[in-house]
Amino acid sequence: MGKKCYLLLLIFVPCLVFSQELPFAYDYRTSNGYSGIKRSYEFFAKDDSVCVRTSECRHIWHNNEPKDTCIVSLKCGISYEVVDSVEKMLLEANVFGWRQSYYAKDVYDGDNWSLGVQIGERQKWTDGYMDWPENAPMWKINDLIRALMVSDNK
Repeated sequence: MGKKCYLLLLIFVPCLVFSQELPFAYDYRTSNGYSGIKRSYEFFAKDDSVCVRTSECRHIWHNNEPKDTCIVSLKCGISYEVVDSVEKMLLEANVFGWRQSYYAKDVYDGDNWSLGVQIGERQKWTDGYMDWPENAPMWKINDLIRALMVSDNK
């Protein structure tokens, strides 16, 4: 792989990593204030391979003290065809035309989310609270990532 680049995002998304051979990154994060659950779904390049990572963290109380429990899964060796299909879903949804923020008014308890996307030289950072872009493909992509985690197929 070529030189790795690092890009720092604010709020929920720490960084997107991409390479010259794989100028693609996907980082979706969501959290729910009521349940205390935080989830993330990522595609990134690592050591000449394409990887996916998921995490689910829960904020719980144990013996009257707060405790965070997290499950993080990583799988590398994902095919470039999978990356191509994810890119296609994002481009068909016109991700680069999305607003910077989507917020539902008069909703006081729900999901916060953020999305960082890198396709080629183009980048998009967007976020929201209980409102999403029309035809947003994040759920399909996140389902695909979860399926990749449990399959032997790449």
